[in-house]
Order: sequence, then structure tokens, then C-alpha cells
Amino acid sequence: MKPFKFEALSSDDPSLKPEMSEKKSMRDEVRREAKEALEAMRKDLQQLSKDLVVASKTLKTSTERFVQDTGPKVSAGLEETMETFRRTMTTIDKQTKPQQAKLLRTYKRFLTKQVDFIEKRLKQTE
Repeated sequence: MKPFKFEALSSDDPSLKPEMSEKKSMRDEVRREAKEALEAMRKDLQQLSKDLVVASKTLKTSTERFVQDTGPKVSAGLEETMETFRRTMTTIDKQTKPQQAKLLRTYKRFLTKQVDFIEKRLKQTE
């Protein structure tokens, strides 16, 4: 019977070292590239976050300015409209009952047309 020879399967074998070293080098390269890509993504997300904050502040400021500029104008317009309504109703109250009914029906038609116009404008803006 021949004696059995054990072959060493250790990393000391010079024929295996370049292959293992190449694989390790490739893994290291892939890890480095992945790390660089993640770092770039993180920087992009940070910049996006900063851009969103700036955009939000700009939108808030412009909205505040718009409300400050148009609020008083709208309020004045509504006050004027209410005063016109009060004067119209006072004028109608001074008329005879049959004349009041006729004027109120006419005024109602006028206001209905105004409401229809407003509804049409709302549909156009939506």
C-alpha cells in the first residue's frame, strides 16, 4: 500500500495568491465606487433639501406679499359692494309695495347674473 500524500490547500500556494489578491482588489474597488456613489447621493440630497427650504421660504414670502397687497383692495371692494347693496335696499324700501316687488324681482335677476358670472369664473380657474 502506498502512503497517502496530503496536499496543502493553504494560501501559501503562489498560484492561488494572484487570483485571491485580484478578487480582493476588485471587491475593494467595488466598495470604494459604491461608497463614492452613496456620498454623491447624500450630497445631492442635502442640496435638494436646502433648495426646498429656500423655495418654501420664497413661496411663503411671495404669498404674504400677495395677501398684503390684495387683501386691502378686496376688503375695500367688498365694503363698497355692501354699501351699494344697503343703498339699493333703502331706495327700494321707500317705494310702494307693488313697486318694491317689481324692483326686488329685477334686482334678484341682476344678482343672479352676477352669481352666474362668478361661478363661470370659478370653473375657469379650477
